[in-house]
Amino acid sequence: MRYAMLGRLAALALVAASCGSAAPTEGPVTIETDLEFSTMTQTFEVTQGSDLLGCSGGTVMDSIPDGFEQGAVATKTLTCDTGDKSGTFTMSFTVVDSNGTWDVETATAGFAGLQGSGDISVVVDDDLSGLAETLTGEIEFAP
Repeated sequence: MRYAMLGRLAALALVAASCGSAAPTEGPVTIETDLEFSTMTQTFEVTQGSDLLGCSGGTVMDSIPDGFEQGAVATKTLTCDTGDKSGTFTMSFTVVDSNGTWDVETATAGFAGLQGSGDISVVVDDDLSGLAETLTGEIEFAP
């Protein structure tokens, strides 16, 4: 009986330890993009939340409607090049006076179930050679 009780306690301790060490499924994220106008290449780096997202950087493709004006909605597709997950996720964003908001619209492969939203801030380089964006917000992986 004593060994059975010890076995049950050990099993409970193992379950409790595994529950406490489960990877989080939601949390803050910060993504910084860099667009070089001369080559029209855009990359991103995840400076906060890369473990949660499963990606630390990659490339970006923007889809901006013709005649883009303040308040127009565009999309930004991020393709992960480094990290545990592969695939893409697409955000819609609205920019007003170099600031705006973003929402995850679609996600593929390892990013299936990704949801999130937040704020975007755009800064054009002093020499007009490119721009940098900072996207901050909350993400989660829904079942």
